[in-house]
Amino acid sequence: MSIFADIEDYEIESDKVSPLSKCAVFVGKEFKTIEVQSLSASELDRASFSVYRCRFPVIIKKGCDNWSITKITKANIDELMREAGMAATNETAVLISHDNRQFLKHELTSTKTMTLTDAFDSIFSIEDSESATADDAQKRYCRAYLDKVPGWIHTINLDKLDSLFEAGNDEKVVEETMKNVSRAAEKNHSPWSNYKPKNIGVWASSAGCETPLHFDLCHGFLCQVKGRKSFLLAPPEDTNSLAWKHASQNKNSLTSGVDLSLWMQGNQTQRNMYPHIDECAWRRADLDAGDILYTPPGWWHHVTSVTKSLSVLVPTDPGTIDELPWNVHACA
Repeated sequence: MSIFADIEDYEIESDKVSPLSKCAVFVGKEFKTIEVQSLSASELDRASFSVYRCRFPVIIKKGCDNWSITKITKANIDELMREAGMAATNETAVLISHDNRQFLKHELTSTKTMTLTDAFDSIFSIEDSESATADDAQKRYCRAYLDKVPGWIHTINLDKLDSLFEAGNDEKVVEETMKNVSRAAEKNHSPWSNYKPKNIGVWASSAGCETPLHFDLCHGFLCQVKGRKSFLLAPPEDTNSLAWKHASQNKNSLTSGVDLSLWMQGNQTQRNMYPHIDECAWRRADLDAGDILYTPPGWWHHVTSVTKSLSVLVPTDPGTIDELPWNVHACA
């Protein structure tokens, strides 16, 4: 069975969307969110993007819908993998959740090594559930970084990101794995010189997978290739309400101890531990295939795969021009 047999043209009805993508009221408390601003890729240039850089998340509508990776279908996946030089023995890490819902390395998951083909098959060949949160099938999260599967590089076009974003690297480092991308890139500027293939991940996830609330130290561009994802985001100013009172209990200091799904469902233990969650300045971002979400350093985010999902995460380090929030300084 093709690894994309069930994801092509996949749609989900509105009543199946995760509750995390909606405003909700539980136990007399109102959990308010406002939508992240969306702009079309044609509306944004480097000057207009500077309004958001390091300050606010923004959705770039149809920012990656011209990537050839978005055209992967049941009919052409095998040929594409062969052309990319990706052997059937290419291995990748697959996260298995202890509670079949939350996925975060170390604390909440175990890791299984599988071939890339088998890993994607294990996600996309499962019969669609009635709900994105159904737990009758084993949910999985697969990640493959571009330095390990360089054949994927040819399916990803970073020209738009490069036009918006002057990456923060003080040196333009071209990874060894990029030398075969284009002979012209060795002589001229290439957007790949601003990004590190070893950090760019292709992520495949089952419907209903959740990444718990956390923040990153880098600029992040989440490029939604197939399926849909929903984000809840909160600014660095809300850090004291979200995590650090209980940070000593976490192995990863960039994560919150709150189980946001349980909190929203009225779980009293979660409400007692995190009494100020509903006071945070929450924003919601719902991504469709072809959209890109920019998340600034230090911004908290919780992620739900509303459907079976394929995403590419393109991070880049902050530079000397960036004014970073205090929680990034504290953890760096």
